[in-house]
Amino acid sequence: MTIQEIHEQLTNTLSKLEHADIDDDLKLDLEILYLQLKKQLLLGGFDPLKELNAVTVADVSKLPELVEQVDSVIRDEKRRVELIKKIISTAKIGLKAAGLPIPL
Repeated sequence: MTIQEIHEQLTNTLSKLEHADIDDDLKLDLEILYLQLKKQLLLGGFDPLKELNAVTVADVSKLPELVEQVDSVIRDEKRRVELIKKIISTAKIGLKAAGLPIPL
């Protein structure tokens, strides 16, 4: 995997997170890494096509697979959020029916 390919993987992951409306500390960390890499690419201080798989201390071969897994996790997270929304809504209806002043 080249540095440019890592840049593309980070771009894809950020796009997926944006599309899923996920905004947390890890996304911020990813954005910072992306911006740092983008800055270095713009400065041209290294060869963006350098093969990193040949560097023994940098095993980046799993990066594309991990990026692909983001879709699955986002779907699971959306399902979890929707389930919790249904739980909250149902509980509020029940509590309101019981006479508690819970705003819907």
